[in-house]
Amino acid sequence: GRTVSATKWAFPSWAAAVSLVLVTRRKESVRTSFPCLTRLSSGYHSCREAVAAYYNCPEAPLKAQDVILTSGCSQAIELALAVLANPGQNILVPRPGFSLYKTLALSLGIEVKLYNLLPEKAWEIDLEHLESLVDEKTACLIVNNPSNPCGSVFSKSHLQEILAVAARQCVPILADEIYGDMVFADCKYEPIATLSTNVPVLSCGGLAKRWLVPGWRMGWILIHDRRDIFGNEVRTNVLLSWQQTCRVFSMWIIRSLTDTGRYFCSHVGVTQSCLAAFLPLFHVPSLLYLLPDMVFYPHLHCNSLRVSPAH
Repeated sequence: GRTVSATKWAFPSWAAAVSLVLVTRRKESVRTSFPCLTRLSSGYHSCREAVAAYYNCPEAPLKAQDVILTSGCSQAIELALAVLANPGQNILVPRPGFSLYKTLALSLGIEVKLYNLLPEKAWEIDLEHLESLVDEKTACLIVNNPSNPCGSVFSKSHLQEILAVAARQCVPILADEIYGDMVFADCKYEPIATLSTNVPVLSCGGLAKRWLVPGWRMGWILIHDRRDIFGNEVRTNVLLSWQQTCRVFSMWIIRSLTDTGRYFCSHVGVTQSCLAAFLPLFHVPSLLYLLPDMVFYPHLHCNSLRVSPAH
């Protein structure tokens, strides 16, 4: 691990900000020449207000200026990585985890370090292994909760342990929370930004999963930085980043966030009921059955230690 002071948080240097400004100027030139093809925007203000209102809470207050609309959650993750890490730095990524993290990071010249999840502990993070990976080039920690592909949901206490590591090592968090609120009734999802005031968090989400409209390609970044640790640099870089959102569907954010309807609730309930069909597999000696805590598929692991020679 690295030794850092309490104020030495990892985020891109001024050189990165200058580089992004130059890229933005080039894209602005394209936008001026071909206004029908491109659009530089952080999203309609009314839509950003709707997203902020939906996620705003006393523990993690949000305003419209804290919301950046993107072309799906995938672009939100890409933009967040671009402003948090410089080429040559590294990020911490869960294993198993969503493959896009590595793909995007490598395309930006960012090294990927994989930290382990523990299936025997409901896919909690191996915190000791996680902290051992941090060095002076670590730019951010990706926390995917609820988890894709594990289907797990971290407890409040475990999230607090993760935040303690991030605070101790002064590493900001990129939270992929696209599956937030898609948990079963007997499980509670906690947005990580609601549990800390001193660790800056960029939370990525979108309409695709929770509102079942992946084709609309509507996502967002929520900037949680109550201690102003990012300062103007990271926030400005996010705002300057090139975004191309769909105008037609972006206005549907307002209705989607205020009128989810009963279909989604029934969808979650039906999915949980269907998982009961897998319960007989609990009795198969050679299989380890891991039930998800959210609208996701179960995991079956072949355990050779439980297979007798007769089998």
